[in-house]
Amino acid sequence: MTDRTSESLSRFVDGESGSPAVARRHIIQGAAWSVPVIMFATTTPAFAASTTPVDLSFDKSSYSASGCSSISGVKITAMSNKVAKAGVSVSVSLPQGYAFSTGSTTYSGVSDTNGVVALPAISTPGAGGTVVLTAVAAATASTSSAQASANAAVTPNVVAAVANSSSSGSAVSGVASDSQPLGGGYFLASDGSLYNQSTVVASGVLSAKVYTSPSATFVSYNTNSGGSRLSGSTVAESYSGVPTNATSVGADYYLTTGGDLYYKGSKVASGVQSAAGSYRNSHYAADYIDGNGQLFILYEGVQQGSAISFPSESNVAVKPLGSGFFLTGSGASITRTPSSPRVCTAPSFRAGTTKTKCATSTTLRV
Repeated sequence: MTDRTSESLSRFVDGESGSPAVARRHIIQGAAWSVPVIMFATTTPAFAASTTPVDLSFDKSSYSASGCSSISGVKITAMSNKVAKAGVSVSVSLPQGYAFSTGSTTYSGVSDTNGVVALPAISTPGAGGTVVLTAVAAATASTSSAQASANAAVTPNVVAAVANSSSSGSAVSGVASDSQPLGGGYFLASDGSLYNQSTVVASGVLSAKVYTSPSATFVSYNTNSGGSRLSGSTVAESYSGVPTNATSVGADYYLTTGGDLYYKGSKVASGVQSAAGSYRNSHYAADYIDGNGQLFILYEGVQQGSAISFPSESNVAVKPLGSGFFLTGSGASITRTPSSPRVCTAPSFRAGTTKTKCATSTTLRV
């Protein structure tokens, strides 16, 4: 019995005959085969081997130009394994302030037989600065995605000009490029220089407001030492007592951040929400709104008549515009009944007389 048992075991292990040895070999081979099949299916898509790598590059690492001009001749090249790649779709989006000669801020093109995409001329903003241009090629079934970038350095080229009713006017030299136009040929630079066209007429200016009379243009401004009124390039009057946290609203009136309204150097109202100065009826006038939403008119700092209540139907804060006009808001929604709303554009009134232009809407509900 011992010999027969040994022989049976030997035959089973060595596989000389019988099905058990065959089954063992099949199991071993099946296990070895199943491992790479699983790994392949979980690590790499079947089509990956056919994807062609793509690289993009600008013809320059940096471009330069002045403001209000253009950058021309920008080219992007698509390569695959260091060989020019045709038929690659490339897109470029420009930063704010820049535009292609087509007027658009985006451009898409397909690389030619040399792998090149030529961009239209790029218009530059007058303010200048350095930005990054970026080109992108999206991945396709046969090519990989790619991206490239280059700098564009633009020298500021802001020109001040005074226009008139019949033309765009002529350039004014010498005005700082960061100046803001105030109207009437006045410009205020960030360093506090106040220009009357090309002439600096005041320095250290904190705020300034231009207003007119029937025969002249004025500007009220304040500095750390007080306030002044200019006519042309001549200081017509100066006065002390204007707080440094006040902003000129015109006609020698100044409004502080705390809501105090000053006429020249004297406080004439408190709790003021907004104000606007003007010269009318031979008076230096101010229109302002208090915290209760009531409207007041001042001549030389003295209240004229009683407070004015704006239309109760308005649901937008009223803004004084000067010269007795108040704006209740552009596009304000106003309703008398829930089923009949009205949309009003720039409703305004002067001295309590309502002037409102409304369009009936059947879809808007307030």
